[in-house]
Amino acid sequence: MISKRFWLIMGCAYLLLIFLKIFQHNQVVNLTYAKQKLQAYKEGMNRKKDTLLASLLVAKNQNEVKAVAQNKLNLIPLKHRQVVTTYDTHVHTAQKS
Repeated sequence: MISKRFWLIMGCAYLLLIFLKIFQHNQVVNLTYAKQKLQAYKEGMNRKKDTLLASLLVAKNQNEVKAVAQNKLNLIPLKHRQVVTTYDTHVHTAQKS
């Protein structure tokens, strides 16, 4: 005959395994929610990246820059004689000495 102590140990082990399985299931559920949250965050970041890249491309567009400079900043294009390069500066200083 199996003693009461054996049945008590078996019952406790069985309950421990049940609680362990419940804990394992809860961990899987929590990790799944965390994964979904991170995926949503990643998708949001990808959308933001795409928006910023589109803004960058618009900002790099030469015509767009020219339009903003002329319309919003009231700048006018330079005339050719207003442009001085560093090469021209060195030539002028070399001729004076």
